[in-house]
Amino acid sequence: MEKGAAFEIFIAPATGRNSVIRLIAGILLAVGIYIAFFFVMFTLAWLIDREAGIEWLGSALALSTTPAAMSALFATFLGMILGVFLTVRLVHRRGPRTLFGPNLRAFLKHFTIALVVGMILFGLYELFSLAFLDPVPRLSLATWLRWLPLGMLMLLIQVTAEELTFRGYLVQQLASRYASPLIWMLLPALLFGLAHYRQQEMGSNTWVFVLAATLIGLALTDLTRITGDLGAAIGLHFVSNFWAIMVISAERGLSGFALYMTPLPPSDTGLMRGLILMDVMVFLFAWLVLRRLLARGAQNTTG
Repeated sequence: MEKGAAFEIFIAPATGRNSVIRLIAGILLAVGIYIAFFFVMFTLAWLIDREAGIEWLGSALALSTTPAAMSALFATFLGMILGVFLTVRLVHRRGPRTLFGPNLRAFLKHFTIALVVGMILFGLYELFSLAFLDPVPRLSLATWLRWLPLGMLMLLIQVTAEELTFRGYLVQQLASRYASPLIWMLLPALLFGLAHYRQQEMGSNTWVFVLAATLIGLALTDLTRITGDLGAAIGLHFVSNFWAIMVISAERGLSGFALYMTPLPPSDTGLMRGLILMDVMVFLFAWLVLRRLLARGAQNTTG
């Protein structure tokens, strides 16, 4: 698989300080900052309410079944963003802006196209799924609309943090050093998949879910390769999570922002597995559509 001119420009800032030692040091620093951010959040919770603050925050991060709890969970991804930003600055001596791509205008264009295409395709799929999923109301419409602006902002923070980490930092550092896509494409996707290991929510489908996330990671990396920025990856990732987290959630532990929920226990192996596979198929179809749309104009937006 050829990297392409747009992708070569995207990974160019990582060239020169892309040794394995620097990468390991960068990962350790980013993870350390991410963990430290949790301690900061728990300290703030203790200062706000010394009797119940830590207990509430711990429950919120573990369950995330209310809008406030989901906001707290997604706020932790600010630590992931901070960790990646400081890592590229301190370890690799380059600006955090280089993680997004070389051209802001192209980034916004690719983000918008992915957002529109994804909204249409996932919207049609969710309407179709209503016929057989029989979801139950999770939040009242008034409550959902009141929390919608904050929820979308926090969701954008979450997907941006993951894209900066897996399709930005890791892909750039690996692709600038290694030619084989088995390293710079597959390895970040595998790590992305393992980051979605959820035994409690998924039960016997845990590894099916991990595999699904890995395939999604590969598709998002391919969009990044074609466009030379993170715009399309962030846009499609945002749309996918918007429908799955804020509209119709199938996970009890991530239902705080959801308008509806499909109350499926982990023991319902067959139906849960079917939903995971259907979600992946819709995502991959959206990837194929975007691949054709974006590949044509990628060469014109690298300047």
